[in-house]
Amino acid sequence: MSATSRAIREPGEEGPEERPLLRVWSYDVPAQARNAGFAQKMPAGARVLRVAKVQSLVKLWVLVNNEMPEEDRFFYVARTNSGLPSPDEHWKSIEYVGSWVEPTEVWHVFEARG
Repeated sequence: MSATSRAIREPGEEGPEERPLLRVWSYDVPAQARNAGFAQKMPAGARVLRVAKVQSLVKLWVLVNNEMPEEDRFFYVARTNSGLPSPDEHWKSIEYVGSWVEPTEVWHVFEARG
C-alpha cells in the first residue's frame, strides 16, 4: 500500500482496495491580491475546483491529497479588461482557474505555472 492510499473495504468485498486520501479544502484569496499575485501553500498535485465569493470572502476550493508534501502555488487576480503579467524565468504559462462576480465588476483568477 502506498503512502498516499488507505485500505478501504466495501461491505461484501474480499480484500482492501487502495484509494487516495482526497479531500476538498478551501483557501481564502487575499483581498490585497486584486490586480496582484499571491502565493499559497497546498499539497503537491492539488487541483483547483472552483472560485467563488462567500459573503465578503473569495475562496478557492481545491481537491487535495493531504498526505502529499506542501508546495508553493502562485496565483494572479485580475479584473476584466486589466492586464496580466507576462511569463518570465520563474514560470512559463498562466492558466485560467475561475471567476467571481461583484456588483460592478468581474474578477478572474489565474495560476502561474512553471
